[in-house]
Amino acid sequence: MKKLVTTVCALISCCVATQASAEAIYFDCDTKSEHFSHIKVGQIGPHYHVGGKITAATLARSDRFAPAASATLASEDGAQSVWVQMIAPLSSKDNVGQGPVALSVMSRVDGGPFNGEQLAKAEMHQTIDFAIDADEGGQATIKFGGVERKLPFHVKGRIVAGVSCSTGQFTFTDLEIMGR
Repeated sequence: MKKLVTTVCALISCCVATQASAEAIYFDCDTKSEHFSHIKVGQIGPHYHVGGKITAATLARSDRFAPAASATLASEDGAQSVWVQMIAPLSSKDNVGQGPVALSVMSRVDGGPFNGEQLAKAEMHQTIDFAIDADEGGQATIKFGGVERKLPFHVKGRIVAGVSCSTGQFTFTDLEIMGR
């Protein structure tokens, strides 16, 4: 019994120490061609946030899917969404793993069409800061690669926040996904 109590106390102190000194998330999003990986977290408002840094490490070859990484805030039904995306052109045998990659912001309002804007380009292995912050006021502030945009984002209550990648290796560092 004494050994069990000691073990439980050690586990509790480990967990408490981990929560008290929580670090931002590191996500090595490494996928084969035409595959994807993601992290999704539900958030309850009134303030929503996803932010960190993205780096394009390796681009895979695909004739169907462009290598891409994204960070998103979206309503549970997908009718409202805002996201940043680092995307490369489709990779042929001649340019696999080469950049540059485009930095874009995207949005969708009331289930309508997807709207986007390319902000800049970045080189392979260049680390790009991003942040998406929103509240129930109907607007999201997006910062990506040193550019800021305000986009409509009409949600109340629970949303889904996350990051993803496809057809390559992208690293997310200093990643924060949290409702505030």
